[in-house]
Amino acid sequence: ETGRAVRPIVVPHAEEGEYGEDGLNYLGHMVAGSMAGMSEHVFMYPADTVKTRMQADASRMQPQYKGVFNALGLIVKSEGVRGLYRGVPAVMLGAIPGHALHFSAYEGTKQRLGGSHTMAGRDKSESATAIADMLAGAAATLVHDGISTP
Repeated sequence: ETGRAVRPIVVPHAEEGEYGEDGLNYLGHMVAGSMAGMSEHVFMYPADTVKTRMQADASRMQPQYKGVFNALGLIVKSEGVRGLYRGVPAVMLGAIPGHALHFSAYEGTKQRLGGSHTMAGRDKSESATAIADMLAGAAATLVHDGISTP
């Protein structure tokens, strides 16, 4: 141990020292969003692969797959586990920045509008903070979708 305290990655919101109630700033939310996006795709991409293959297979005269688990087994048997993740690097190129900006846009917008769990929202009614949260969600979705599906 070097005796130095571990300091979080911090970049102030708009002013020096401005952090959300969760202790994170924009960069912290971006890192959290990136990690969430990567985790989502690592766990869900195989399910998307099976679904896509089954949809394409259904239009064949003699479908190859008899069900989800049959399709999963045949893909792994013929292509290995890597077959379930074919194409995932391209998806990650959009997912990582998309989720990073989604999280930071949501928290930043919520902070500015006085949403729930923010300093600006402490004195607002529940309906006012709910509206701020919904607008923050809409703004974050626009940012995310603009990156992931341009």
